[in-house]
Amino acid sequence: MKILSALIVAATVFAVQPVIAQESPAVTAAKISADAWLKRMDAEDYAGTWDTSSSSMHKEMSKSSWKMLITALHWPLGDFKSRKFKSAVLQKAPAGKPGPDQVVIDYVSQYENKADVKETVTTTLEKDNSWKVSGFNING
Repeated sequence: MKILSALIVAATVFAVQPVIAQESPAVTAAKISADAWLKRMDAEDYAGTWDTSSSSMHKEMSKSSWKMLITALHWPLGDFKSRKFKSAVLQKAPAGKPGPDQVVIDYVSQYENKADVKETVTTTLEKDNSWKVSGFNING
C-alpha cells in the first residue's frame, strides 16, 4: 500500500509540472533580428535602425522623420542601462487575407532617467523570408 501511495504522489507531482514550450523557429529568428536592431537603438544609431527595418516601415516614414521621432522619444529616458525579454507572440497572417506573419516581442528596460520601461518591438516576415522590425513602441 505504501508503494502504491508513493506512486500516486509521484505521478501527481509530475503531472502538475509546467510544460516548457519550445520556441518556434520563426519566433527565434524574429527575436534575433529584434535584438540586433535594439543594439543599434541603444548605441543611438537611429539611421541604422531605419536602414535595417522593414519595407513597410520605410513606406510609412522617411529616415529623417524616423531619426527626429526616435530622438525625441529616447532623449528624456537618458542612457540605456539594461533590458530583459518578457514575451514573444507569433501572429500568423489570417488565412485568405494578404499580409505577412508578425512576431510581437515585449521587453522591460532600464534607462538612466526611467526604470521599468516597457518596449514592444514588432517584427515582420519580409518577402525574402527575413524578419525585420516594423514597429517600436515605448511605454514608460
